[in-house]
Amino acid sequence: MHRLFILAVLAAAVPGAQGRALAQSQAFVAPAPGTVIVTDAATYEIDSLEGTAIRSVSGVSAPLVWMAACRPIAGTVEFDAPELDALWPLRPGKKAGVQTWRGASRWALELRVQGRETVATAAGSFATWIIEIEETAASNDYKAVFRCWYAPDIGFTVRREHTVLVGSAPRQSFEIQRIERRDRSRSTEFRGPAPGTVFETTIGAFRIDGVEDTNLVRRADAAQANTTWVGGFVGYNSNDAILETAKRGFAPIWPLQTGKSVRFDIQRTDGATWHNTLTVERTELLKVPAGAYATFVITHRERAANGSYDAEYLYWWSPALGFPIKRESRTAIGVNAPANYELRAVRAP
Repeated sequence: MHRLFILAVLAAAVPGAQGRALAQSQAFVAPAPGTVIVTDAATYEIDSLEGTAIRSVSGVSAPLVWMAACRPIAGTVEFDAPELDALWPLRPGKKAGVQTWRGASRWALELRVQGRETVATAAGSFATWIIEIEETAASNDYKAVFRCWYAPDIGFTVRREHTVLVGSAPRQSFEIQRIERRDRSRSTEFRGPAPGTVFETTIGAFRIDGVEDTNLVRRADAAQANTTWVGGFVGYNSNDAILETAKRGFAPIWPLQTGKSVRFDIQRTDGATWHNTLTVERTELLKVPAGAYATFVITHRERAANGSYDAEYLYWWSPALGFPIKRESRTAIGVNAPANYELRAVRAP
C-alpha cells in the first residue's frame, strides 16, 4: 500500500550542484511542490511526495507518480514503496526490484544505478546520475527500458530515453527545456481552474464558469442555482445580499500559509450577526476517488452571535486544481450545514 507523506519534507534541492562532480553516493532529493518542469514532450508541476516517489500533475489531468524520478505510473497503480525507497542513497551498481499492480495487471521493474555523467540541455548543464529501469509486464508480451539522467540540483530527470524491447508502446523520451523553481509548501497564491472545468463530486457536478479575484463562479447547475465559491472554497448563493461582504472577509486568507487565521463578521439584512474564522490548519496529501493531491486543510468556523448556530467546516483545497477536493461539515448547534463531498473526477474544458 502507498505511504502518504505531508508536503515537501524532503524537497530541498542541493545548492550549487549544477555542473559539479557528484559524490560517491546520493541521498534522495526532490523538487519543491509547485516547481514546474518543462520538457520537449510535456509540462509537469510537482504536487507532492510519496516516500521517494514524486507526484506530479499536468493541467487537470490525473496525477502521475514518478518512480526514481524516471518512470511515471498512473496514480491508480499500486507499488511496492519500501523496495523503491531502498534504491536510495544512489551508488554506482546499486539495484532494486519493484512490483507494481492495478487489479489483475502486474509489472516487474528492475532499477539499476549505472553511473554518473554531466549532461548539457536547453535548461543548462547538470551533473547527473544515470538510472535505468527495465519494466516487464506479467500479463502480456511487453518489455521496455527507461534510461534517465537524474540531476540532484533539481531533484528530477533532465533527460530520458525509452526503448521498447518486446511489444509496442508510445515513445516516452524527453529532454528538459526549462525549470520554474517554486515552493508552495510554505505559501501559495490563489489560482483558480480554467473556465469550463467540471468537477464531479459525490453530491453532483460543478462547472466553473469563471474566476473573479479569489472567487469561483458557477452558473446554472442542475438545480438552476447560481453559486459563488467565496475565497475559492466556501459556497454562497450568488443572489445572497451578503455576498459582497463575504468576499471582502474571505479574501485575506490568501496567500495560504500554515497557521494563518482570518476573523471577520457578517451582518445579514435582518440584523443578525455571524462571526467567521478561517484557519489554515496544515498541508496533507489526500486520496479521493479522483486521485491523490497535495492540499491545504482550511477550517471555517461560523457562529451566530445569538447562539443559535455554531458549525465548523473543513476544506481540503488543492493548489493543482484550484478547487477543494473534499468538504466535511461538523455542526455543533443548529441545522442546514453544507453536505459533505469528495471529488470523483475532473473534466477539462
